[in-house]
Amino acid sequence: MAENERLKKVIFWLISQGIVKTQEDLAFQLGYNPSSVSQIVTGLKPLSKKFANKIGKFSDKININYLFGEGEMLIENYHGESKTTSLTEVQPNEITILLQIIQSQQKQLESQQRTIEILVGTIGNKKE
Repeated sequence: MAENERLKKVIFWLISQGIVKTQEDLAFQLGYNPSSVSQIVTGLKPLSKKFANKIGKFSDKININYLFGEGEMLIENYHGESKTTSLTEVQPNEITILLQIIQSQQKQLESQQRTIEILVGTIGNKKE
């Protein structure tokens, strides 16, 4: 699994636990621009240790090394109570949250696409 896919899974877990409301909320709580977080989540920017450490501060259950491909996502506490959620255990409200994340990312991508089209048009006009 790619780093950004593991990051998406951690963000989904944070949202499903009610720790953050959305990916945008996560960005604000981390002190990042939502666009920057989106670029990390989509793999356009690399995931840094600094960013991973900040994510880890949201819960002592998160294994930040998981973000880089080492171990499981959640650290089992001394009672062994933590577990990851399988797709068959996803609740309807979690699906709603996932859809909100997808819609937010879609809007960001559409905005970036419009910016690219404007820039390409500007460059094209300058060549003429």
